[in-house]
Amino acid sequence: EAVRAQLGQTGDPGGGDFHREAHASILALEIDCARRGGMLPGALEVLQALRQQGFKLGVVTRNSASAVRTICSAIDTLCDVFLPREVVRFVKPHPEHLQRALDQLHIPAQQAVMVGDGPIDITAGKALGLKTVAVLTGGDRLESLLASQPDLILDSVADLLPRLAESGVPER
Repeated sequence: EAVRAQLGQTGDPGGGDFHREAHASILALEIDCARRGGMLPGALEVLQALRQQGFKLGVVTRNSASAVRTICSAIDTLCDVFLPREVVRFVKPHPEHLQRALDQLHIPAQQAVMVGDGPIDITAGKALGLKTVAVLTGGDRLESLLASQPDLILDSVADLLPRLAESGVPER
């Protein structure tokens, strides 16, 4: 977007073409990585279990809808709100991304938990006053997650269900 704007200021008519080609290249790379990477271990089972327990679920991601649907074609049935990057103006760590999910779920921040595998997830959650859970199954190191000061750190997203059971959280 910045390069397109700069090209527009110089009067270069190729800014729009550059923007389209760059986004197409990024999307192709992202989908290729999604095919090779897959979902985090345990993520599907956690989403299914939380859904069955009656929790309202939102998936807020800086990934594209196409990439997410490449790894999980059922994403829309596994959550109440799915917000990939192309449907919001500002993505995480900007709090608007999460706030939009909370608004669509009709849940106040005090009753929500942000579960994420990177510091930007924790930063976005903290900005809105959510409880935050960091999981180590992403690409970030423990040190960077600790620096973002999550309320809880788990080895895997799969560890979320036993923690909820231990805490006695009622079904929703």
